[in-house]
Amino acid sequence: MFKFRFQTLLKVRKIRNDEAQQALAEAQRACYFLQAQRDECLSAIEGSGDELLELFGRHVKPTEISMFYNYQRYLQHRLSILEQRIDEARAEVEKRREALLKVRREYKAMERLKEIMHGRYQAEQERLEMKAIDDMAVTRHARSE
Repeated sequence: MFKFRFQTLLKVRKIRNDEAQQALAEAQRACYFLQAQRDECLSAIEGSGDELLELFGRHVKPTEISMFYNYQRYLQHRLSILEQRIDEARAEVEKRREALLKVRREYKAMERLKEIMHGRYQAEQERLEMKAIDDMAVTRHARSE
């Protein structure tokens, strides 16, 4: 019966691989969330242009226009912060992707080693089986004489 002597190490590498996949998925979710927030902010900025035209179409107080421009500046500031956070999140996704690839390569190498060792084990078992069959044939031939 074949027993891979590095089975524990293979399990550890499998766990690391799974953890790296989860970390990558988590980073991607965070990046998608930030992108969704950015899209909402862009929609608010685009929609506020229509509001400005509406404000100019009717008689409004200067304080309302001032509040509108303050809101515009807030949205632009928020957009720039979101863009910065998205860039950071993308860098984190790339970092975790590279870590996953490294861990995956290590795991695949251990799996390949297991396959090679199992193949050698099977070849040795077949060789021993053939030797036993040959020994039995020689013994039968010796008895028959």
